[in-house]
Amino acid sequence: MKKVLTGLLMCWGNFCYIPGPRKWDEEARPYMLAWLPTVGFLMGLIWGLIGILAIKIHLPYIAAAAILTWVPFVISGFIHVDGYMDVNDALMSRGDLQKKRAILKDSRCGTFAIVSFVFLVLVEFGSMASFVDPGVGQSFKPFVDALISSGIMQFFTQGMGNGLINALTDAQDPRTILMSFAVIMTVPRAVSGFLMMNLDPMETSQYRMMTRDRKAGAFMVIQLLVLLVIAHSLCPRVDRFGLMMIIVLSFLGSLISCFIARHELKGMNGDIAGYGILWGELMGIVGLLI
Repeated sequence: MKKVLTGLLMCWGNFCYIPGPRKWDEEARPYMLAWLPTVGFLMGLIWGLIGILAIKIHLPYIAAAAILTWVPFVISGFIHVDGYMDVNDALMSRGDLQKKRAILKDSRCGTFAIVSFVFLVLVEFGSMASFVDPGVGQSFKPFVDALISSGIMQFFTQGMGNGLINALTDAQDPRTILMSFAVIMTVPRAVSGFLMMNLDPMETSQYRMMTRDRKAGAFMVIQLLVLLVIAHSLCPRVDRFGLMMIIVLSFLGSLISCFIARHELKGMNGDIAGYGILWGELMGIVGLLI
């Protein structure tokens, strides 16, 4: 039990920028990763509350979208941005394995890293702007509505695609926002953390000496399932299809990106985990438009 609780403090201190008690025990490292879903869920709730506040005080949709794009980076202390940029730099170099790994370890920031991060922020900002104010063009909603009206998806009464403003002004429950943002920060961390715990690490990874702990892995899986059940239960029934799409897209975005990077770099490390987390969050934010 002591290692489990120590792992929670380690997880919060390493992966969340909000100050909290700090403690370190190398033997508890597996549980530090195992707590990632819960820490992500809590950060997502904070993200959602900030979003609701931004609308309540009537911020212009561009300002609200900018803040909501900025919050997940700040609340995590930008810790995953470094991994995302380093992995993009390495993969896009198109060099051999030795060159890719050398670039991955290089502290300097290359062109591919900068361009990749710029496009990540642009897509997230554009998606968030469309979610905050549906008037700027939610291209996915007409498509989903057409499928529903055609009878192909009659078992879904309504997708998400109503915008943050409508969620507060059209008598929809703000819990939709809280649960959507929470799962966007939960699922990618669970996927990347689980792969970090179970896949063979690179020789240079700080996790290479970590003892594999099946109990920690099972604890993470159970924790994730409980959090998703909570999110599903609290989300209004009419918005559950949209929530499920966010979960699926976040899961696939993180899983596929991690496996591609691991295949190219022949091993798993913290940079790849961060790369997968940001890809998962990106796909989850795009999923808000469905």
